Amino acid sequence: MSRRPKGLDRIHRRVRSSVALSLAASVLGLAGPVGAITHTFTFRDTLLPREGGAALVPVFNGSGPATILTQGMGGFVNGSFVTQTITARACASRPTVRAWSFPAQGGLRHPNMAPVIASGSYTLSMLVRFNPQTGGYARLVDFSNSTLDTGIYELGGGVSFYPVGTYAAGSFVQAEDTFVTLTRDATTRVVNLYINGVASGTYTDSTDLYAPASGTLYFFMDNTTGSAAISESNAGVVSYLQIADAPISPTAVVASLGEICVAVRCGNGVLEAGEGCDSGAGNGSTECDSMCRIRSGNPCNATAPGATGNASCASMTCLTAGVPAPGRCVQCTTNAQCSGDTPVCNAATNVCVAMLDAGVVDSGATDTGPADTGPADTGPADTGVRDVGVIDGAVTVDAGGLDAGVLDAGGLDAGDAGARRGRSRRGRSRRGTAPDAGEVDAGEMELADGGSCGCRTTRPSSAGGGLASALTALAWLTIARRRKRGAA
Repeated sequence: MSRRPKGLDRIHRRVRSSVALSLAASVLGLAGPVGAITHTFTFRDTLLPREGGAALVPVFNGSGPATILTQGMGGFVNGSFVTQTITARACASRPTVRAWSFPAQGGLRHPNMAPVIASGSYTLSMLVRFNPQTGGYARLVDFSNSTLDTGIYELGGGVSFYPVGTYAAGSFVQAEDTFVTLTRDATTRVVNLYINGVASGTYTDSTDLYAPASGTLYFFMDNTTGSAAISESNAGVVSYLQIADAPISPTAVVASLGEICVAVRCGNGVLEAGEGCDSGAGNGSTECDSMCRIRSGNPCNATAPGATGNASCASMTCLTAGVPAPGRCVQCTTNAQCSGDTPVCNAATNVCVAMLDAGVVDSGATDTGPADTGPADTGPADTGVRDVGVIDGAVTVDAGGLDAGVLDAGGLDAGDAGARRGRSRRGRSRRGTAPDAGEVDAGEMELADGGSCGCRTTRPSSAGGGLASALTALAWLTIARRRKRGAA
């Protein structure tokens, strides 16, 4: 059986890796693109992102045109942290979570600078409800630094890409949670809309209507200047908000919804399915992180209904060998410390994962399988020797060789002898009389001394080689000899 080239194996492993990474994102608490810059807000009594960085800023523009108010300014109306239960339209498990309640004409501002996260490419995800839902425009996100009407809104229960059109009718229901995902690719300029994990609309943004014109992003608060009506917004509650600097795949969108349903309930102080711990604090504690996973160095969870064993650990590694039950969460160093759905230790992060990140060189050993062991054709070369048969030896050349008989003893006619000069034909001189009765045939050649060799004047060709020429000559000599004998 032929072996598949190693290069193809590596390619196939990388293809499998890229698919698995989307799914692994939910396991690792990375709803955003793997390797991307992300800011994730779960509103556990803080407006800081769980990755660290700048906090969201509450804003309000209901006190007059062209005015954006923040905390401490006159007329500012702030939002607040609240506890609510996510409805089944978004999360079947209906977790009770902490969230941020914003007023009509109010919302949140993200600096989107140092670093810039959303630019030509991004993923924006939010779990939000409007209450009351008025039926008019209600801003979801503003890309214009609050200067233009252009943006994305909820409108009549659908999602309006103003001024292009409205998609996904029926996506929003008053007082119900909806998970909205927007992705944009800077190369193709394609904007994709997903509602509760389902693809719900696509728009090719060739004029960059939905790419940020400046660093700042506004959520839920409408623009303060523009040609159309301003302050188009509804009061509502946001339980999850994430900004990432690259578009994620449809598979990752589905995975992120499952992750979010776990993430949003983390921090309520109640150990629930999918959580290894729950400290009740928005940013976690020294034992429990903000994703309700146990930090390394602490005992693993073995208590239902929470996640147990490896799944309870932030590192996804619960070491049980040589330590008291139920084990201890550790940073992995070898694959032997990993198991189950996350069997590979990522040497770069010391976290057990489903498969190595496609961006990391495959640390798997080189294929040690031997090369094709089928031997080359070992049959000997054709050993039949070249035909060495000599010229047929059954018939020899006339052993008598050349006719030993001498020239006709009678020689020339006596009458011719004195008159012969130079070259002459036998039995005839240039001035002789009649030829001798033993006259040479016309086909014979006279020897230098006047004798005849008994061979034809037309000689055999030498083109056939020495042996053929010699045989031909011998044949002619034999014929000549026999003729002479016949003549005698």
